[in-house]
Amino acid sequence: VGNPVISANPETVKPRLYLHVGPQKTGSSTFQTALDILSGLTYRLDEDNLVYRHILPEMGDFDCELGPWGGFINCKASNQLRSLITTTWNEGKNLLLTDENLGERFVGALRDAINDEEWDVTVIVLYRRIHYWLHSWYNQIHKTTNLDTKGNILLDSNGIPYREEHKYWPSQGGEHIPEFSDFYREFTKYWKTLPDLINHHRSVEYYNVYKEKFNNVLVFNMHQDGDFVTKFFCEIIEGPKHSCQRLQSGEVVLPKVNPSVDLDNDILAVYAYEKGFVNQSFSRQNVVSSVSTFIKQTGKRIPRKCNNTITDQISAWLVGSEKIILGGNFSPEKEEEVLHDFKKYVAKGELCDLDREAVLNDEDWIGFFQELGRN
Repeated sequence: VGNPVISANPETVKPRLYLHVGPQKTGSSTFQTALDILSGLTYRLDEDNLVYRHILPEMGDFDCELGPWGGFINCKASNQLRSLITTTWNEGKNLLLTDENLGERFVGALRDAINDEEWDVTVIVLYRRIHYWLHSWYNQIHKTTNLDTKGNILLDSNGIPYREEHKYWPSQGGEHIPEFSDFYREFTKYWKTLPDLINHHRSVEYYNVYKEKFNNVLVFNMHQDGDFVTKFFCEIIEGPKHSCQRLQSGEVVLPKVNPSVDLDNDILAVYAYEKGFVNQSFSRQNVVSSVSTFIKQTGKRIPRKCNNTITDQISAWLVGSEKIILGGNFSPEKEEEVLHDFKKYVAKGELCDLDREAVLNDEDWIGFFQELGRN
């Protein structure tokens, strides 16, 4: 599991089929953007003998039912996906199927659609350390809302759910963004032991469900030296040497995709609004923007406090996950390195909450909001 490179099989004559299955928040969007740039949105890297496709139910690649909570259930590979697999095999091309969310719901559908007699199959799961992943997931699901001011699901003109930025104060029907500790307790509430937590690390979870159905499942560790996307093309996917060279030369420049936001800026703005520090006529988005600008211009940090019980638990979760991912490559030295990385992350306040009392006692923050009210 810890080996980041697939070794070529000199005896194979079958085309290669790569399943990049995620999970979410492990750089999938950047990787898929690289594919689109390299191919010019043709979905083919002909010089590398590779066809790729971003597969998901919304694009017709799976036939699924909608569950009672809106998620997909009972998914099967669609005729569209089966046709893509068959056509690519008939062309003698290698095939890469990619999405960041091909978890347990899709394993059976993919297994049913892919014939090992025809394809040399490799499943690729990406691994991101749990403290980075948790904060990124917290950011992803709370930087926008899927509810209107009356609490109804936001639907577009075609009845498709969508999300938007937080526009309204809670008193106007908007949502409170939860503190990280509240998010964490809710996210982990059904996992009572450390083994439970480790097995629910998304990368470990994906690895476990795929290895039951596929013979060759690789975990790619994102925490290696060098650019992750370049390593993916140059070391993981066999064959795309032209694309590898373009990335190594710097010819292809990747934009930042799906950037995170600092949720504490919004949490602070809402707290100040509800304490009466903010003019009631000001919009939530404008106040959050002003907080962000103030921080950039002054270097002022939002006061935070950490829940040591939670950070200690995440630390143990991190070490347990690393042991599984690295296998025989895990060592006391590696544990020391990982914990040093974790402590630096916590010191930045990334896994901590707004310290409300400290805000009330901070003349700079009080002065900022008073000045904002005069402008």
